[in-house]
Amino acid sequence: MTRRNTVIDELHALRERVGRAHGFDAARIAATIREHERERQAPVARKATPRGARAAQHAAAAGKRRVKAVTARGCAAAR
Repeated sequence: MTRRNTVIDELHALRERVGRAHGFDAARIAATIREHERERQAPVARKATPRGARAAQHAAAAGKRRVKAVTARGCAAAR
């Protein structure tokens, strides 16, 4: 007599539900999976800012001064 594994039983039940939901059509199942993957991997746009420039911007904001210019080294001239 073999022992039943609850995890394997859950996987089989999931496979059955997904198959029934898509008419047991492998192409439809694959398309749905690809769509979900695209939704999960939506790119987040971030602009890279040098550490020195970021610190200068925060310091200027804390002092309520505006950053006038940021040099290539990341140093800011604030007024």
